[in-house]
Amino acid sequence: PLRPTQQCGLGIAFKPDKNGLLHVKRLIPGGPAETSKLVEVGDVLRAVDGVKVVGMNRSDVAKLLCGSEGTKARLTFVRSTEKPGGGGE
Repeated sequence: PLRPTQQCGLGIAFKPDKNGLLHVKRLIPGGPAETSKLVEVGDVLRAVDGVKVVGMNRSDVAKLLCGSEGTKARLTFVRSTEKPGGGGE
């Protein structure tokens, strides 16, 4: 089963919350997510290849995310607008 910080080759460590949302906990240095500059810590994963993952069993999400090296996947994230240490800009 997917542990709260398990990585699946994307260079992203996720942390689930009590509402079934998967938050980006950290980006692995040099990993695909970090080098793409498209994913930020705090983003929430909403879908993988069009399949909504909110509330989905973590092992099922892991199956969607894991693949052979070079496999492409379309990930949909929601970006938090809240800044650490306080809300808003």
